[in-house]
Amino acid sequence: MAETEIRVTFETLFELLRHEKKRGELQKLPEGFLEDVAKYLGHKKAVAVGDENAANQLKQIYRIIEELFAVRERKIIELARLKATSLRPEHSAEILPHEDDLYKKLIILLKGFRDQLSFRRSEVRSQKSEVRSPQSAVVNPNPQQSEVRSPKSEVTSEEIKFTSPVPKFMGKDKVYGPFEAEQVVRLPKQLAHVMVSGGKATYVQ
Repeated sequence: MAETEIRVTFETLFELLRHEKKRGELQKLPEGFLEDVAKYLGHKKAVAVGDENAANQLKQIYRIIEELFAVRERKIIELARLKATSLRPEHSAEILPHEDDLYKKLIILLKGFRDQLSFRRSEVRSQKSEVRSPQSAVVNPNPQQSEVRSPKSEVTSEEIKFTSPVPKFMGKDKVYGPFEAEQVVRLPKQLAHVMVSGGKATYVQ
């Protein structure tokens, strides 16, 4: 019976990691990648028995695989965070089944956390309105004075610089991204705040 072909090599794993780290979006992995990796590791383990060089390479292979999925995991967490904040990131077609399961569970967890925060905020606002001083309800004795004041123009966008790659996501009106680290862009104020508060960018002074 012919031996099963192993389609994964040390070089292909290194290239997959390099591309995954370079791009902001999840990258496509070869079909049957997990099965091929399992076969490749089984082959390398057998070769590494009694061979110090092969054993050292096996350690490097494990490090590459762990880093590859750690990079993909960070991207999935960011996609789930954007989805939970109603920024509607596009669901990546390159996500693996077990990664998709993580993505959906994270969305449920993050949305539940945000819902709890919203409930707490509404409680605080309600309590503040109940204890508000009666003086706050006094009518302005000089209404003309308030009419003369010209309202400050509201800032609707902010310029930010990304500190790490961010995959494309859907805003209220259009798709944004993907963005690379060090890229400077101007985004709607709400989106800019989400990116900065999430540690993905800093404000440009």
